[in-house]
Amino acid sequence: MGEMSEPIEESFGAEEAGNTGEPTSTQDVIHTDEEQTGDSASRKVIKAPTRQYIRDRCDGISKYGDSRPPLRPCLPPPCVKWCPSLLEQNCLCEFAGGLGLIKSDNVKWRRRIFWVAIASNIVGFALTIVACFSISLHYDTLMRTAFSSGYSVSDNPNIPGIEIGIGLRGVALRRPFKTPSNVVWTFDEFCNRSFNTGSINYFGDGVCRGCANHSAGLVGTLIMSLITYFPNIFTDVLRMYSNYDVNCQKVFGSFITLASLLLSLYTWWGYVQSCFAVFYDGIIPYDEMGSAFTPEEINAMSDEEIRLNILVRMDYHWKAGPGLICVITATCLKIVDILCNMMVPTPEITRNHREQEEYEALGVEET
Repeated sequence: MGEMSEPIEESFGAEEAGNTGEPTSTQDVIHTDEEQTGDSASRKVIKAPTRQYIRDRCDGISKYGDSRPPLRPCLPPPCVKWCPSLLEQNCLCEFAGGLGLIKSDNVKWRRRIFWVAIASNIVGFALTIVACFSISLHYDTLMRTAFSSGYSVSDNPNIPGIEIGIGLRGVALRRPFKTPSNVVWTFDEFCNRSFNTGSINYFGDGVCRGCANHSAGLVGTLIMSLITYFPNIFTDVLRMYSNYDVNCQKVFGSFITLASLLLSLYTWWGYVQSCFAVFYDGIIPYDEMGSAFTPEEINAMSDEEIRLNILVRMDYHWKAGPGLICVITATCLKIVDILCNMMVPTPEITRNHREQEEYEALGVEET
């Protein structure tokens, strides 16, 4: 008996040492009820979150397939693996990730859909670049990319009408009857020169300044709109690769982009209501000095006085300029990107905890 006790003690010691060591995987924490009930079939399993697949996708080393996004910015951002419970593994993200019209493993349609999304973003990016030229104070550039465009039709054949292009920092004017005929004024110059000759009675006090202030505030908004196309394109490229797709990227590509779309439309609509939509659209009579007669002055004149004092009547018309049309079109194209992201669900592993456990076990076996 003395000879047998030694190996028994060694075996018990080895078992005890194994139980007190670090677990080989963070996948499962297992507790047994055998010591309390004596029933070897009764086991209680408490599973910890399995997040190896998130870390691998963020690091660009997913074990599911060899294909991966071509650029590092197209991988999931590091913050996803730093805060997985907040950004990836929660009921909201997993629910949103499961929404879609095709199967998550349909690689063929996944690629086709996201090529459409990428194309829409590239077109929107190009249109936004065109709109950015409205920041310029160069005459030809401003005329071609103005946010608000206006023109007047003259009833005097000797005095042709004018053309106006309003950008985000200044105003371009074409005045064939003056020298120089083509000029660019800052908003301060435009408001002081054009609205101190009686025209303010038609356009309203503060309209020009209001448009100037609103336009100046849009410069930063327009530049930010241009910059945000890069993360949108990177997200679309990432989601083409199902072995790197994650829930948070779908939420960003769908719901965050939707919020950005609505905010942008509200911003551009605010510009419309502050600029050309409130400009006077109609006839303004001028004397030979270029001063506009007020409606009250016209009503007080006789027909003979009107004939003698009014040199020309200018019929003004205003509309959205090429720059505003481009940026609104680019904003609406984001709807295509949103729909494409909503149509494609994330891979099953992003919601299926069993598959996450299998992936974690695969990682342990390979190491």
